[in-house]
Amino acid sequence: MLQSLNHLTLAVSNLQTSLTFWRDLLGLQLHAE
Repeated sequence: MLQSLNHLTLAVSNLQTSLTFWRDLLGLQLHAE
């Protein structure tokens, strides 16, 4: 199982939908837009 992740960069077509998934559903933190 994954225990830590340093950073992840994604190019997405819909930022709000992607934020909902990554932040609200998976509990990840947004550090920059």
